[in-house]
Amino acid sequence: MPDKPARFPLWLKAVVVLALLGAGAYAFLLYSRPTALIETVIGGEAVDAKPGSVTVKEEYSMQMKSQMAGRVLSKDYHLDPGMKIKEGDILVQLDTGDVDIEIQAAQNAFASAKSKVAVGSANKYPLESAQSDFINTERLYKLGQISESDYNKARRAVQTIQQAQMMEDVVNKENLDSDETTLKTKLREKEKMTITAPLTGRSPRWSPTRATSSTPGPPSCPS
Repeated sequence: MPDKPARFPLWLKAVVVLALLGAGAYAFLLYSRPTALIETVIGGEAVDAKPGSVTVKEEYSMQMKSQMAGRVLSKDYHLDPGMKIKEGDILVQLDTGDVDIEIQAAQNAFASAKSKVAVGSANKYPLESAQSDFINTERLYKLGQISESDYNKARRAVQTIQQAQMMEDVVNKENLDSDETTLKTKLREKEKMTITAPLTGRSPRWSPTRATSSTPGPPSCPS
């Protein structure tokens, strides 16, 4: 008895048909899309030239902002429209005149506080004198030549000066730390007033007027 020909299920036939239709649609979209060939321009007579135009758009663009508000002066703007830039290039420098003055004041305050800590408390010598007097007072007290009241008075004088010296040292150290923090903050603010390129790309087609303000924001540049 002859073998019957193999019969494929209906669902398998449907899958094959759908796959063929999908492949055909993909090929149509791929090869029907208009393309532009870009070649190096060579000087010479144009042969079989045809008029046409191609618009080249950036892949994406990013708004350029500084992290600090300030003025952009023309001399501190280092971008020409369409200029190619590399990651890390300085694009714009904001006017740092005011923050430079604040940095100078912070540096002076920090140097003064540092000197106070290095010199020490103003109570150093009064304390040494009071301690010397107390040693003599204690000797006389043991000999019975002065009263207990005078002895306690001399001891409290030494303790009072010691406490004043300790408080002065604490205040001087706090002032030093505070002035150092202020100086670091001002220096960091100045760093944020320099806008650098976070990536390689081309500059925006925009140029500043004589003085342009900048609003705070993350540094960025166009692609």
